[in-house]
Amino acid sequence: MRRALLAICLVGCGIDVDAIVARPVGDATADAASDAATDTAFADAPLDGAVIEASTVVAGQYHTCALRGGTLACWGRNVRGALGTGDTTSRLVPTIVPGDWSAIALHEDATCAVDGGGDLHCFGANERGQLGLGDTKDRATPTRVTLPSKVVALGAGYETTYVVLADGSLWGFGANVEGQLGLGDGYPGAPSLVPVRIGDGYQRVQGGQGHACAVKASGELLCWGRNTEGELGQPSTAGIQLRTPTRVGTDTDWLDLDLGQDASCARKRDRTLHCFGDNTFGQLGLATPTTQYGPRQLDPAPVRSFSIDTFHACLVHEDGALLCTGRNEEGQLGLGDTVGRKAFTAVALPNVRVATAGRMFTCALDTNGAVHCTGENADGQLGTGDRDRRRTFVRVW
Repeated sequence: MRRALLAICLVGCGIDVDAIVARPVGDATADAASDAATDTAFADAPLDGAVIEASTVVAGQYHTCALRGGTLACWGRNVRGALGTGDTTSRLVPTIVPGDWSAIALHEDATCAVDGGGDLHCFGANERGQLGLGDTKDRATPTRVTLPSKVVALGAGYETTYVVLADGSLWGFGANVEGQLGLGDGYPGAPSLVPVRIGDGYQRVQGGQGHACAVKASGELLCWGRNTEGELGQPSTAGIQLRTPTRVGTDTDWLDLDLGQDASCARKRDRTLHCFGDNTFGQLGLATPTTQYGPRQLDPAPVRSFSIDTFHACLVHEDGALLCTGRNEEGQLGLGDTVGRKAFTAVALPNVRVATAGRMFTCALDTNGAVHCTGENADGQLGTGDRDRRRTFVRVW
């Protein structure tokens, strides 16, 4: 989600199973030596405790970051230091964040990134402790988060951060009003300014605005937090909050996932995509219903990458074809108009590897490693050097 969602982008905000980043679901590097996943994409192979370097792009609410090799570039809104440049000046073009990086995840006005050694660093807004640094002070440069071991998967919600460590333990920090830390506490839960252990045996994790979901090594899918729109994958009779990780169905072949504001999507090991939650604007690609309770397969074809945010979603087929659905008033679907869609519609951008949905904009990484963006651009989140919105994808990096 963007919000930041994110990016995990430990291969996660378009989900890519060939990269470790945060915020889409899918294939970040088709030729990667092994498969992992980010907030921008889904991943296929089990993690072995090592962060795999991969190229990806992750869209947040108002800023964007991309990885090329170990180089991280960010652009867009920077009023709280989310670009990691040491200041609070927004950037209209991709700007390098010094360091060697392997994964990224984006919040609304904050970013977390994993370095080449598996250590987590966060920067930007911190009023709910989403940087995990023990205080609520914003940071304008990457600052290391203390964790008991190396990070192998990363996810971000609106104001909450999640990591899976090398031993399979799941940790979170930041906002917890809706129970998004999964601690079983009462409403409204207090935020945690430092990482807290949520559970064990996990491989992937992602956050939405007030909820989170994760995939266990066993292939089970669990969700927790806010449930006002069916975003936890439970029957309509479930409560409006579930404050501990709760299993979704009985399937054991889940692979990776991405979350929007009030909707969730997960990919199975056969690469089929299944979603549940809010569909008010057609963001699930369904004509009906407005709310989808429980996982529903959206596309019969195998999906390489997928990303959902507040109002729209995009997926990438294994042949590199990009399709998007949902609201489109800013041109975020890249279709050359501002007409919303309630079905996944083909976009004229070929050879896409990863797609990532921001709040009102979309970015994509092609198979040559180029980044393209479309949609809202008031904060420079498209990276085009101006603040003019686009209705079709334009290359930015």
